[in-house]
Amino acid sequence: MTRDNSPTESAKTSTIALHDILESSRSITDTAADAIITIDENSRILFVNNAAVEIFGYTIEEMLHGDLTMLMPEYLRHLHRSGFADYVASGKKHISWAAVELPGLHKSGKEVALELSFAEFRKDGQRFFTGIARDITRRKQTEHRLLALQKITDSTLAHLSLDRLLPESLKRIREVLNVDTVAILLLRTEGDELVAWAAQGLEEEVELGVHIPVGVGFAGRIVAQGKPIVIDDISQADVFNPLLREKGIKSLLGVPLVVEGRPIGVLHVGSLKFAKFSEEDVHLLQLAADRIALAVENARLYQVEKTARAAAEDANRAKDEFLTILSHELRTPLTPIIGWVHMMEKGILPDAEFTRALSTINRNAYSLKRLINDLLDMSAIVSGKMRLDESYLSVADVLSEAVETMRSYAREQGVRIKVENHAQGIPLTIKGDRSRLNQSFCNILHNAIKFSPGGGAIRIEFFATDSEAIVGIVDRGDGIPAEFLPHVFERFRQADGSRTRAYGGLGLGLALVKSFMSAHGGTVEATSEGEGKGSTFVVKLPRATPPEADIVKRDQQPEVEQEATSRRLLIVEDQPDTLEMLSQHFRARGYETLACTSATEALDRAQREQFDLLISDIAMPEMDGLELIRILRRQLATRNTPAIALTGYASTKDAETAIAAGFNIHLSKPIDPAELSAAVESLLSTAPSL
Repeated sequence: MTRDNSPTESAKTSTIALHDILESSRSITDTAADAIITIDENSRILFVNNAAVEIFGYTIEEMLHGDLTMLMPEYLRHLHRSGFADYVASGKKHISWAAVELPGLHKSGKEVALELSFAEFRKDGQRFFTGIARDITRRKQTEHRLLALQKITDSTLAHLSLDRLLPESLKRIREVLNVDTVAILLLRTEGDELVAWAAQGLEEEVELGVHIPVGVGFAGRIVAQGKPIVIDDISQADVFNPLLREKGIKSLLGVPLVVEGRPIGVLHVGSLKFAKFSEEDVHLLQLAADRIALAVENARLYQVEKTARAAAEDANRAKDEFLTILSHELRTPLTPIIGWVHMMEKGILPDAEFTRALSTINRNAYSLKRLINDLLDMSAIVSGKMRLDESYLSVADVLSEAVETMRSYAREQGVRIKVENHAQGIPLTIKGDRSRLNQSFCNILHNAIKFSPGGGAIRIEFFATDSEAIVGIVDRGDGIPAEFLPHVFERFRQADGSRTRAYGGLGLGLALVKSFMSAHGGTVEATSEGEGKGSTFVVKLPRATPPEADIVKRDQQPEVEQEATSRRLLIVEDQPDTLEMLSQHFRARGYETLACTSATEALDRAQREQFDLLISDIAMPEMDGLELIRILRRQLATRNTPAIALTGYASTKDAETAIAAGFNIHLSKPIDPAELSAAVESLLSTAPSL
């Protein structure tokens, strides 16, 4: 049997019958950018448009009446034939008919990436199928390029490492965009200049540390405008960086690095040949820039978090060290106090040792007080509640007072203190808080004495400039290690914080000095030539020029030893030991005392007995000292009676609260009995006797 392969009369009729349908839409199909192909039930091509010629490389005549499989790679032809036949027979689709991606075959044998959609229609009982094929080769290339960038940035983003991210990303950008140079410039913190950060093919930018002002030249305009810039011919453009021309770059493309709408830098690429960068190139580079910007920001945030974490760990370490040192510093003076008191109580201390025991107990008790006061002062500074009681002071008087305060300690250590006044004849006057300034000079002197060898000397010298009073305290002791010198005024910092350290202390004294000097508008600086070569502290305070009569001289407050003239004190304290001590102290000085263990007891005594002055604790059970003074102030008999709050609550806020409630003076525990006696005598001297 001979097979006739010529077109049948039926096929001719079908083709003619379709002519009127296809002709009406030919103007559209001929101008379409996508290939449009119609086949019959036998997969024979009945119609193709001009776009099919561009995509597949065949002429229309070559494709008409051919089998559709001619436009498919060999490995897909069998699948098409079986799947198409199955659909014609059963109506069952083997692939999606909407936007499916499949490869086509160009006449040259090269595969073409296609996006296909199909439709079916019937005419005169016959079935016809039309497909639309879109060439997505460029799109797939872009996707592959983006995927390459995404893979490298994803892997490096996971490590938050710019050292890994930037070189790999720049290498990939050069490959996918086929450029010769690529560079990243980042904005400085000040935001006024771009600094070359990383580059390939243009490494000199980074090596020379190129800076580009914002708004100037190619990169400067990109970051200022926040949008891409393309330069086809660099010789015709305004380029600030001469390296671009020296490298022989002909064309440039740059995009901004942006994070949350905020520019942080520029990414630019260059070609050593004239290039026409397309919109697709711009889009691709911007996508890469967005990911790099995110990586840069993540790395920055990671570094900030890492730094904060390290600071927190350092703070925790410092806190632990501080608590350990605090425990040691509190327990150390308590040990001799408890030991000597125990021997006194048990009667095992020889009479000849009594004076030495009392001296030791007194010295260690004052050491405890000093530690507590330092902590309270630092708390007031940190909370911003430190107050200064300012008056006009003579620098010479303040220094003399500090030297006298530290004289006994220096004597015990075998250290001499020498004062040199280089401001003879000049009234060196400042305005400040006498107690804070005295404490500052005492703290510096205490350190100088502590770190000086026995037989050593400390020199204090002071002189004046037109605007400042300058005090230098020089010792020839242990000196300050160079690595610790920048931290010498930091809280809780000590050159040696180990258990084997030779010297005690909390590391607060010099931090307080710096804070006190700053509060007075002055400065303090420390210098040292190194370990074993001593140290120098220089204090500078602004001079003041008050009327001569306003210069405050040293305020002497001698311990009140004289007999009181039958004054009666109401003492309220819930701690029996403290109450007994206070009562005994004032009775020994000739006062009559009314001792009460609670505020309610004190109110009852106040109703029945008269008194000249109240000394009361604040924190007590049932009723506190604040409520007690409020009630007394509402009563006519005690409305103006002097009152002292003597309490362990020693902050500035506590003092303000006590004064507001009605107390005349707020004093904190522990207190020198002489200081308390002076306060009592001062109040009684201004109040009439009852």
